[in-house]
Formats: sequence, C-alpha cells, structure tokens
Amino acid sequence: MDGGALIGTLLPTGVAVTLSPLPIAAVVMLLLSANGHRSAVAFAWGWVTGIVLGVLVLAVAAEALPSPDATGHDPVSGVLTIVSGVVLLVLAAWQWTRRRLPDGRPASARWVRVLDGIGVRRAALLGVLSVVANPKNLVLSLAAGVAIGESRDGVPDIVVAIVVYVLVGAVAIVVPVAAVAIAPVRSARPLDLVRRALLRHGVVVLVVVLVVLGVVEVVEGLRQV
Repeated sequence: MDGGALIGTLLPTGVAVTLSPLPIAAVVMLLLSANGHRSAVAFAWGWVTGIVLGVLVLAVAAEALPSPDATGHDPVSGVLTIVSGVVLLVLAAWQWTRRRLPDGRPASARWVRVLDGIGVRRAALLGVLSVVANPKNLVLSLAAGVAIGESRDGVPDIVVAIVVYVLVGAVAIVVPVAAVAIAPVRSARPLDLVRRALLRHGVVVLVVVLVVLGVVEVVEGLRQV
C-alpha cells in the first residue's frame, strides 16, 4: 500500500471521526457560553490529543498482526475489520433507538446542561474522553490503526498519512474555534444555527455516517479474508 493509498484508506475514517454531532455541539455550546472561548480551545486540544493517542496506540498494537500472505490475503486483519464494521452497525442501531430522551427531546439536548459553566481543565479532559472513551471513535481508531499497522510504506509516507487523518478528524472541532477567534461577532449567529441543527438532527447524521462506514468496513474485511 503506497502513501496515497494509505491516505485514501484513512480519509473516510477521519471524516467519520470529525462528523461527531455531540462533540461538535459541545464545542459550539462552549463558544456560545459566557467566557467560553478558552474552554472551547481546551476542548479542541483535548480532541486532537485523543485522536493522536488513539491512532498511535492502536497502530503500534496492529504491528503485532501477521503480515499478508503471498496472495495479499490477511485473515486476521480482515476479521478485525469485519468486527469493526459490525460494531459500527450495532452502534448505529443503538444510537437510533436512543436518539430521544424520555420526554421526547433530542438526546443531544442533555449536553446543554452538562456543559454549562465547564472550566478549562474539565473541557480539555472532556475533549480527550470524547475520543478515547467513545465506543464509536475507538472502533474508528482501531480501523485506522490496523490500516497503518499493516502498511508497508516508509516512515515519511506513514507520518504524512497520520497527519492528514488527524487534520481531517479534527477539522469540525477546530474550525468553529478558529472562526470565533478571527471574527467573534460575525460568528455568533452561524454558530447558533449550527447548534440548533445539531440538537435537532445530529443523531440522524451520526447514524447515517456509522451505517455507511460500517458497510464499507465489512466489505473491505471480506475482501481481505
């Protein structure tokens, strides 16, 4: 797998990581809260740190997997990829059934209360935990780690692929923070519109992303077995 192929493999996973409605809603709500920009920056740093830690740890673990045979088949990696895809599909079903609170409000609405008045340290920790303690993001990190671990590219190509993956995975969290830093007044209304849309439709977006990526992972795993 050359560097370009590895990047192509990691891009869909990075997109699925960045399209995480609850963390996006969290950073937007932090930005809209009183004196919330510092907490939002800390959350963004925590999110990036979580992505880097997750993919590096799992990539190192994937190094222990057997190499593909002469025909290009890799049963162990294929099974792990299939399992990752199935878990993503199960998570999609679970998210769909849990998309609303008992009173009928979108499940994302509980974040409004949780994030009210959160400090910088807790925001940074929440950013890390949003990656490493989230089953969906752990499965995505596993898929990325396996792809990196089984790659036979040189170190420079792998480093570039990881950087691209991290940038793509962080873009939806970092861009709102940067926008507020550059144009705080003009950013307020668009951020409020994003917050409303995520609270209403965020879980649906997440379910669609999980289903698409889950199917892709299962198909890729079957090809490798």
